[in-house]
Amino acid sequence: ADVPASRVYSAADIVADPQYLARQMIETATLPDGRAFKIPGIVPKLSETPGSTEWLGPVLGEHTEETLQQLGYSADAIRALRDAGTVSLGASGPQP
Repeated sequence: ADVPASRVYSAADIVADPQYLARQMIETATLPDGRAFKIPGIVPKLSETPGSTEWLGPVLGEHTEETLQQLGYSADAIRALRDAGTVSLGASGPQP
């Protein structure tokens, strides 16, 4: 029994584990629409420089319109892709 072993955690196990919670390894973030959700915290957690999540990244579709334009898609083609539900243009994209 000189083999290190541990159970394999599921995502549900991790967010409920008291040690993960005590070490703030799971953070609660807020989406632009106000909804809260759990994200991984900064690892390792250092006492003098623990770190924190400052930016969650772009919203879904935030750069889609710009990328499609750079690929040569016209505004009408991009609108058609959006209207068909093929792409999301995020909050900043042209609305119907």
